[in-house]
Amino acid sequence: MNALEKVEQWFIDREIKDRKGRWIDGSFVKEEDLA
Repeated sequence: MNALEKVEQWFIDREIKDRKGRWIDGSFVKEEDLA
């Protein structure tokens, strides 16, 4: 994993924590959309 991938993963992890959702098949789904 190169530095750019690490940065992207960090942003993805933060976005998931901030928005309370998850990545499904490459797209972000908020938890309220899953309910």
